[in-house]
Amino acid sequence: MRPNATIAALLAAFCSTPAWATPAFDECAVNAAIRYEAGFEQSTLETLDNSAYAAIEPCRAALDEDPQSAQLQTWLGAAYLASGDFEQGVPLIEAAATAGNARAMQVLGDALVLGEGVTADPKRGTAMLQAAADAGFAPAMLGLGYSYEFGDGVAADLTAAFKWYAMAAELGMPRAAFLTGNAYASGRGVGQDDAGALHWWLSAADAGLAAAQYAAGQFVLEGRGGPADPAKAGELFGRAAEQNHRDAIVALAFMRDQGLGVEADSELAASDFEQAIQQQSAVAAFDLALMYEVGHGVPRDAIRAQELYIEAASGGEMRAANNLALLMLNNGFDPTGAFEWMEKAAKAGNAAAMNNLGRMYELGLGIAADPAAALSWYEGSSSAGYALGASNLSRLRG
Repeated sequence: MRPNATIAALLAAFCSTPAWATPAFDECAVNAAIRYEAGFEQSTLETLDNSAYAAIEPCRAALDEDPQSAQLQTWLGAAYLASGDFEQGVPLIEAAATAGNARAMQVLGDALVLGEGVTADPKRGTAMLQAAADAGFAPAMLGLGYSYEFGDGVAADLTAAFKWYAMAAELGMPRAAFLTGNAYASGRGVGQDDAGALHWWLSAADAGLAAAQYAAGQFVLEGRGGPADPAKAGELFGRAAEQNHRDAIVALAFMRDQGLGVEADSELAASDFEQAIQQQSAVAAFDLALMYEVGHGVPRDAIRAQELYIEAASGGEMRAANNLALLMLNNGFDPTGAFEWMEKAAKAGNAAAMNNLGRMYELGLGIAADPAAALSWYEGSSSAGYALGASNLSRLRG
């Protein structure tokens, strides 16, 4: 049964600060307290992900001084869990959660929902998150939003998920702000609202969240939710690219290649595309292949272009499959292979490839001539709105 919200809030407040502080307590707090805990709003820590090991020794020393402190149990237990030591961490978190510490309830709740270090129990985990969220603890609100979005321990409810994401966002959680923006952008759990999406993405972007910087950059570039501002978009993509966000690297490279909102620099753009290719970006491989095919920003190199088109097409970029087939035909590399790649792109719904496949059937390039098949592919291309497909359809019909 969910604890009374008022009682939970009082317990959380009571456990948030010690009756007396010692140097050991203060050292533990510096290394383990996060900024959403009452009394520790000035902490520079968002989570313990990158500082868990540093927190263990000072918090162990502090807990030795005051073994009954739920606050110290929470900090040490959270540090153990974040470092992967569930054997020592779970009992401490269980004890602190039972004492009513909101952060302990959130940490334990997340662990129970995900089955991390404990036997999965989504129902109990979500009840823990609910109690901590009712006590006003922002990270628990975020976790509760996830539970409602994915139906973990409760019936899936996108409206409830949005409510909790938005509440956590209002309390300054960057991840929650990003998810609130996502909800507004997609209309999941709330009315679709580009301006609302951009507002919350920019809030998360200002806090340094790369995914939000990229999402906001897309909207700013396209003029969704506010005026188009290529320079601002370039700045947002650049900040995300500095954090090695793959899609932001690709977007920034494209803008550099086009001189859109940033200084034109095709050589740097090519270097950026190479960086994104190392992260398996099919789009980057396609864009760089285009550059090699025509010798733009890099030396002209049909063999390298073909290699990159194959990499991009194998990664699902059907524009690359279409271009690869054309490159094979134009350079006499492999008509049969060209047909196979063109067919793959056409069957995936690429309108240009449908037209080109129709042409290959009409002329017998890489396949036996088949006017009926040519007509069928021209029809598909025309129906997809491709002007050349419509023209070829009209011509073949006579």
